[in-house]
Amino acid sequence: MQDHEPVIGEFVMKVLTLLIIITVALLPAAGLTQTCVIEITDVSGSVNDGGATKLYAGQTHVLTLHADVTCAPGGEYYGMTHTFAMWSPDGAGWNYLEGHGTTDWFSFDWDAYFIHHYHWDFGTEEWVKESGGSTETDPAPGNPGDSVACMFVGITFGSGHGMPAGYYSEWATLEFQTEVVDVGRHICIDSIEGITGGEWGWWNARTGHIYPQWYSGECFEIIVAAQSPPEFTNCPLELHTSYPSEIDYTFNAEDINGDPFTYEVVSGPGTIDPNSGYWSYQTTPGDVGQTYTLVVCASDASHGCPTGSECTVDVYISNGPPVFTNCPAGLTGAYPGQIEYDFDADDPNSDPITYEIVTGPGTIDPNSGFWYYQPTHEDFGNTYGLEVCATDPTNTCPTGLECTVEISVDSLDWYNMQDGADAGVWQLLTGDLDHDNETDLVWTGDGSSGNDGVLVAYGDGQGSFEQPVMYGTAGGAGAIALDYIDTDTLMDILVRDLSNGVCVLLNNGGRSFSVNTCYTLPFPQEVSAIVTGYFNDDRFLDVITDESSYVGYGTGDLYPGLFAPTFWGADVGDFNGDGIDDLVTAEFQELAIYTNDGFGDFFKTGSVPTTSNSYSVSSASGLADFDHDHNIDFAGVSYRAGSSDSSEITIVFGDGSGGVDRVHRIDVDGISHNLVVTDVDRNHELDIVLSNTVKVRMEIYLGDGTGAFSDPLMIPWGVDYVVVPLATGDFDRDGNPDFATGKFVTGGLPLRLAYSQMPAAPVIADEMRTTGYSYTSVEVTNPTGYLISEQVRTVAGSNYMRFDANTDGDLDERAFDYNVQYGEYCIDISLRPDAPPGAGVSMGIGVNGTQEAMIFNDYSLLPKFSKGDSRDVITFCYTLEEISSISPGNGVPTGNQQPTFDWSGLVLKGRLPDTYNFQLSRYHDLSEPLYDVSDLASPQYTPPAPLGVDSVFYWRFRTHDGGSWSDFSNTFAAYIVEFSTCCITPSVGDLDQGGGDLGFNYDGADLSAMINGLFIDPTNGWNGICLDEADVDFTSERPVTDPMTIDGADLSLLIDALFIAPSHYLKNCDGTDNY
Repeated sequence: MQDHEPVIGEFVMKVLTLLIIITVALLPAAGLTQTCVIEITDVSGSVNDGGATKLYAGQTHVLTLHADVTCAPGGEYYGMTHTFAMWSPDGAGWNYLEGHGTTDWFSFDWDAYFIHHYHWDFGTEEWVKESGGSTETDPAPGNPGDSVACMFVGITFGSGHGMPAGYYSEWATLEFQTEVVDVGRHICIDSIEGITGGEWGWWNARTGHIYPQWYSGECFEIIVAAQSPPEFTNCPLELHTSYPSEIDYTFNAEDINGDPFTYEVVSGPGTIDPNSGYWSYQTTPGDVGQTYTLVVCASDASHGCPTGSECTVDVYISNGPPVFTNCPAGLTGAYPGQIEYDFDADDPNSDPITYEIVTGPGTIDPNSGFWYYQPTHEDFGNTYGLEVCATDPTNTCPTGLECTVEISVDSLDWYNMQDGADAGVWQLLTGDLDHDNETDLVWTGDGSSGNDGVLVAYGDGQGSFEQPVMYGTAGGAGAIALDYIDTDTLMDILVRDLSNGVCVLLNNGGRSFSVNTCYTLPFPQEVSAIVTGYFNDDRFLDVITDESSYVGYGTGDLYPGLFAPTFWGADVGDFNGDGIDDLVTAEFQELAIYTNDGFGDFFKTGSVPTTSNSYSVSSASGLADFDHDHNIDFAGVSYRAGSSDSSEITIVFGDGSGGVDRVHRIDVDGISHNLVVTDVDRNHELDIVLSNTVKVRMEIYLGDGTGAFSDPLMIPWGVDYVVVPLATGDFDRDGNPDFATGKFVTGGLPLRLAYSQMPAAPVIADEMRTTGYSYTSVEVTNPTGYLISEQVRTVAGSNYMRFDANTDGDLDERAFDYNVQYGEYCIDISLRPDAPPGAGVSMGIGVNGTQEAMIFNDYSLLPKFSKGDSRDVITFCYTLEEISSISPGNGVPTGNQQPTFDWSGLVLKGRLPDTYNFQLSRYHDLSEPLYDVSDLASPQYTPPAPLGVDSVFYWRFRTHDGGSWSDFSNTFAAYIVEFSTCCITPSVGDLDQGGGDLGFNYDGADLSAMINGLFIDPTNGWNGICLDEADVDFTSERPVTDPMTIDGADLSLLIDALFIAPSHYLKNCDGTDNY
């Protein structure tokens, strides 16, 4: 180390800076000297001449500084201070001196660092720091006779920061450029300590400082550079691309003699620009999977190719990704319609293509590229970016060739308007009157000749309706209600008209109705509603209309009851959670709640004012729970008398005790008398829809589940006449709510039908009935999350009724699903609040053409205290399948008291496990199992002893695979019944009981016997026939005693088994499958 006194003279101390304070703080009281080394390991632009390093004149020189810290104690970190000076003893110059930290320098994670440059001021005889930033200053300029310096300072305050012990590599560089005119002169480099804060060393106060040795101080002679070929300054080891892409690269070289040079390809693919070094190659199909060796040469006038300094590169060409052949700039759709597009890509190597969405909305089929998106009402006016990628087995997303599309959701396209039957309509309802699972339209006519009774247009489930059939007497316009007046399971009609008062039209089946009785009203009023409910303490339906009530006894006859409130519109629900039907009325300028004491006495317990007369309180769809608090809410619409065509929707939120919790009001531009409640936009929340008479349009107010509603969506009816009534149902069986209206009063113009344009749900033709027997409430959630319950119905084709379904003297509740889908239904089962002590829950599920599955049979539960009470709610999930995956079928009655439980149909849908665990219990939660068997080798189990009859057992299984048990399956029900039948083995269908092997025990003679009993001689044709053999679809319990249970469905199954699919054998005598 040198003091550099010939150049700097006497050093004058100045006021210490912050840098000095920090550095001094790092110095020890007594230093500990250890042997470590700082040295120069490389000098670019130089040549080694007999052990002496000489610099080529006019070149840029980079001196690499290397540190050997292997002498330091392991695990320690050090601060650093090193200063290097550069001068010329014989007047050589340079452009500047600049110090740089290497990547390692910055990886030391200093708490602070400085790289400062200085020049010597001969006047003041001081080192003067160059201007610039506090961390790194500007380079030190160089002129003949100057002396310059560069100081490196790295500061650390804690463990883990600084230069680590054991470090052995390059940590910094010094860079400068010599002048051509200085050939024969010298430039010297050495370490110094003459700058304040520049003490030489590595600092660690805990273990002792280190003062590394410096062996590299020397002077370099400047010489003329020898003639050398150009050298590449960049030369990649390899380049990669894929077909059909083009590959390119720009090569760079320099000539140390400053001679001009050119580039050329010595060997390998592609072409190169001789002047710029830009190389490129367009791949071909034959290149896929190839590796080429590219040799590029740079030559000058003295050195032709090859020069020995070539750049050699491996060029890899792989399988290219698929390329889109169509990619639209944008796609536009209108809610609620579906937006879709069929993307297509081509793979240059004919590899299989898979499509996926990188970002954006929607779903894409990975194989076909078909993309679709179902917007919600929140998407109105929004724009989204969609990025779609196509891949093959060797390329993953993103490939760089994605298709980017702008998706826009524009104006509404809710409903397609069509005309129906000609009609003058007073009030309009929907229901399934002929029990064919299709929605029918029911209305009262306008009183004109031929249109003065109750009219029914029967639906076909495809969106069409037959011409209406008129029933009843010539009573003129009036209100109607649909319910079960007598004790059968056919929906009856009640009508309240001007002339005859209240009339009952009993449904006889086969689309036949008879007028049972008409009852004169003391205060006839044409617009008053008529409602039904169980108002006294029995199981028979009662009737209330304006100021009049009637008690039913299940015969179809009605008897005058207690005095009823005055109202225009009304509906029935349990407003105080006691399980008893209460009343909500639309009266003059008021909506009121009347709770029932259970004996038909009503007491007003809540009311809210309205602007004028109200005619509707959610009349067509029943009441609703708009805000999910388990209390019944309701909505009414009233016009403002004397106003300029305006109305108001009043939404009343119940408090669960018969009172009002809060009220929400919505202004309506126009006059409206009717509203309905349904889930229009299929978001699982109830919406309000009204018919605007003056504006001749439908208005949709979308609910959000909290009790708030959107601004109205206006759907014109597309007619020029006044429309008042409004009804909803799923007319075309697509899972979406449709609407109907008609011309008010005067006939001769058609009904107006609005068909939803929402995407269709996967609805099958059947009807599903979920029945809670004797004080049992049910809430059904379908496979797509829509509900059917007493308070909420978001399934478009659904109903919820109360009647004595099994004629045992107790009221039952039944959820009707006309939008049945295959998949998992989950049913919440609970006791009603009015259940007597000791009552249990009973629940069954029936689908057209199948025997009812009994899931719970008098199962013990605690009753709810109120509708919102969550105590003892059982959730049972039931999978509806075309063919059952388990045996016995879930809840299907079986007379086999020792059945084999078989779940192989479920296992075959997944990976075969090692073993199975089976559990069977009398309890739904599988507590206290009767059998808990593990290590079953196959998916079957037969109990070792018979099970009890007239009981429901519950079972489940799990699998063992890969060292652990899976979760348990859903819980299944097995209903064991006392089996008594006249059927003889091996199956049903053998009406003449001629016997034979399976499939040959039924024949044409049996078919003839069934046809005779059904069509030729229904009165005597079944004499001597075992009806158990004829009920091949098992819609009746055994033994079958009523020949009316034998119908066309049984005939179809027998024909199918005989002629169409003979291998689909008819069921065993106990109802289990034979195929």
